[in-house]
Amino acid sequence: MAERRKNGVYRANFSYLDPTTGTRTRCRRSLGTKDRREAQRREARLRIELETPPKEESTPNKRAAFSGFARHHLDQHVKVNCKHSTFRSTEQAYRVHLVPFFEDCDLRSIDVEDVERFKASKIDSHAPKTINNMLGYLSKLFNDAVTWGYADSNPVSRVRPLRLPPQEMDFWESDQSEAFLAKVQELRPQWYTFFLCALRTGLRIGELYALRWRDVDFVQRKLRVVWNWTHGKLDAPKGNRSRVVPMSPEVFTALKAHRHLRGKLVFCMEDGGYLDRNKTKHPFWTCIRAAGIPKIRLHDMRHTFASQLAMRGVPIRGIQELLGHTDIRQTMRYAHLGPSVTASYVAVLDAGACPISAPMGQIGGGNRGKPE
Repeated sequence: MAERRKNGVYRANFSYLDPTTGTRTRCRRSLGTKDRREAQRREARLRIELETPPKEESTPNKRAAFSGFARHHLDQHVKVNCKHSTFRSTEQAYRVHLVPFFEDCDLRSIDVEDVERFKASKIDSHAPKTINNMLGYLSKLFNDAVTWGYADSNPVSRVRPLRLPPQEMDFWESDQSEAFLAKVQELRPQWYTFFLCALRTGLRIGELYALRWRDVDFVQRKLRVVWNWTHGKLDAPKGNRSRVVPMSPEVFTALKAHRHLRGKLVFCMEDGGYLDRNKTKHPFWTCIRAAGIPKIRLHDMRHTFASQLAMRGVPIRGIQELLGHTDIRQTMRYAHLGPSVTASYVAVLDAGACPISAPMGQIGGGNRGKPE
């Protein structure tokens, strides 16, 4: 069982049956952490490693330099099995950060300390979330390297990710989004329905670009989110899941009036082609300046949609379904905006305040309201 030493670092201390010799052996080894739970996890992994019989190798281990395997991994796995947006972000992480650091090191020679050095080299120049993303790409590369026989283990699995600061989001209050829409209607009326849908449906910008008339159900007043247009490619929505979003009366009326004959897309160029962010951001910023409201990103209209729902008391599960989040932890960042019921609870501590429900003598039994 992991034991804490005088310097605060935990040490493994257990006996195990050696699978090679068949004898019981005592293992005493530093676990390299002062965190009790992490030490327990590392000790458990160490016990499994020591008690697992060595694999019989029928073929010699494959060898590969990091730079060459990264290219091989991109071409043979990421490009084939992942979305285009994932391929682009992975390729950039390899090209800009990982390959310049690890260069031509043999994959089998890269250990935990090397990964920690990489992490430390980025601390001063990149945000913690960005560094954690890089570690994620590196971990995936090593997982596949192990599967393909180019590495013995994944050193990233024993590296702790950086602690992230509280996440803050920019969004508009209701009066600010209304002021923005009023300016859009005044200055860029051809964009009014687009921005109204962004603020009233929570669709991602790429999902709005890919929205087709066949996905608009005027009978049931619903939008089917099936595709996402990003970086010049049509792909599945984030999470690889389609979803259905109801139309508010305002969105329904605006889309009815927006009908055109330029092609299959609801929002498109004059020739019926796909829009892009360069076309969208200029009317967006122009109307923000004219409305005199805080500047936000295009994607923050999605945050505005979710935040305003939360402030009106819509349950988090409902917001999760509308946004299409696969993990409710993504949606929980809006939970603090909802109306709080706890203020009325602590108010009972004030002198003369009435209890919320049961008489004081019935709460917890015992003294029945008499002073101790």
